[in-house]
Amino acid sequence: MSLVEKNIEALSKQDLPLANRLKETVSHSEFQIEKAKNGEQTALINGQQIYSKYSPNREVERFFEAQPPEDATLFFFFGFGLGLHLQEFLKRVQPDQSIHIVIVEPDITLFKSALEIIDLAPIIQTPFHFSFLIGYTPESVLHIATDAGYPHYQIITTKGLQLGREAWFNQAENLLIRYQESWQVNLNTGKQFSRLWLRHLFSCLQRIEENRHEIKAVSQLNQKFQGVDALIAAAGPTLESSVEILKEYAQNGLLIAVDTAMRFLIENEIIPHLVVISDCQYWNSRHLDRIDLQKVRILTELSVHPSLFSKSTGTVYLYSSRIPAQRAVESLTGDFGALGTGGSVATTAWDFARSAGCKTITCCGLDLSYPNGKTHIKEGRFEQQVFSQCRRQNSIENSNMNLLHHPLSRKTKDDKGNLLFTDERMLLFRNWFEQQIERYPGNYYRIDQNAIPLKGMQSITPQQLKSQIERNPRILSKFKKIEQDQKGICFTSHLKSLFVEKLKEAEKQLNLLNRHPSGIELLNNPFLALLYYEILQDQQKIQIGHIDWSPLSSLKRQELTQNIEKFQL
Repeated sequence: MSLVEKNIEALSKQDLPLANRLKETVSHSEFQIEKAKNGEQTALINGQQIYSKYSPNREVERFFEAQPPEDATLFFFFGFGLGLHLQEFLKRVQPDQSIHIVIVEPDITLFKSALEIIDLAPIIQTPFHFSFLIGYTPESVLHIATDAGYPHYQIITTKGLQLGREAWFNQAENLLIRYQESWQVNLNTGKQFSRLWLRHLFSCLQRIEENRHEIKAVSQLNQKFQGVDALIAAAGPTLESSVEILKEYAQNGLLIAVDTAMRFLIENEIIPHLVVISDCQYWNSRHLDRIDLQKVRILTELSVHPSLFSKSTGTVYLYSSRIPAQRAVESLTGDFGALGTGGSVATTAWDFARSAGCKTITCCGLDLSYPNGKTHIKEGRFEQQVFSQCRRQNSIENSNMNLLHHPLSRKTKDDKGNLLFTDERMLLFRNWFEQQIERYPGNYYRIDQNAIPLKGMQSITPQQLKSQIERNPRILSKFKKIEQDQKGICFTSHLKSLFVEKLKEAEKQLNLLNRHPSGIELLNNPFLALLYYEILQDQQKIQIGHIDWSPLSSLKRQELTQNIEKFQL
């Protein structure tokens, strides 16, 4: 058996599909092996050196002296070469099954050529977790990072290892950077609002019981709107010029509105089929002041401001949350159904339309920028707030200029090449949309209003959109039929008693552990995570249950915080 056959056999125990592909792959025609000046093996691609032509191993050693392995659990090796960087890396880290090593090589023929030269079996038999992304698209690295759930990673690569594939590796790295940025936004949001979320959850449960709201899980709507055209009304300034198409969708399509756009829609006598609410802050709840919600269905989670459940509304659909408190509730009632959250209510609305199976999804008012220098939609709560704060020396124009020239603002160009202002926050939202569109290809459109370009969403005029919409006036009937056929979620006093009982069990479990719980224990027991998380966020007593963590040293407290950040947010 040749060396390459032995390597493929060893690989088959970890990645059988890859082993089968390698059997049918020929070696790279321009991959050459030669002796370096010191007698070691080095390699060339298309006549260009991958490693030093004098001392390849010493070059790799110097690389890790300058860039030692970080305190991470996920390592991407961009480009394989002869595996010298991987071998040196394994010498410098302690064997640990929690360390995930990802070998990334877009050219499978180069990888096949390397397997003819080196013995891979001793490497992959070490106690590490290996993944092989060989011959895939750049998006594959994003899937690995997403599955890992914690974006603290390190990329190990050199220019030589990327020869001829630089564009591929640049795209892969940019995808990882975007994911890390969006994850950081979610983490910071959790740190800021965790206590508020917990208070809101208990208040929401109480008001749901008092006002007898009809509560359903959003999972009941999965793939229920196949063949239906959906329009998402976001609250960007360009929404003002789309009144006619909004009315068309209210009659013949599925119209989904974000809460910040509701006042504008009602003022123009447009009633959406569904309103998405995700912000837990008080001032955000004011967008719905003096708006009749009885004819509107609500899509939300249990951490929103409790005032929502003090109003009479149509059916309320709940979606799952990563908040430990809501995860604890869902463990008793059943899973509500997950929706993507990219930091904006519009991202949740878009992901609902996708999960509902809509034929086309068009976004309106999704500017992610300040087109023509406009910052807010007319008649919205934000505009009213600016008016109320205006003074002789603080005009509306001054407020707009402060927003446009904020330290986080950025200059870019719209899809026609005109100057456009945006900010870092909205650029993160754009990154989220582009990632999801790459992951879930479909028919996605955005009404052409000179906004920031968004890859994967085709620009379309209101006239074109109106001509292609498939008239489907039975949307309300479809909702009613689903609601008649599906059971609701019951929040009763019995649920509260069970909730308290489970929390007390979790408190006993924490005491018995006599150590901080592992990430797996936290993921498997949301009540344990709830207690653990709230103790870390606030050292005071919480409403139910209390454990004295004062004997813990400051170092231990830091370890606890890092652990919860890693596994809970």
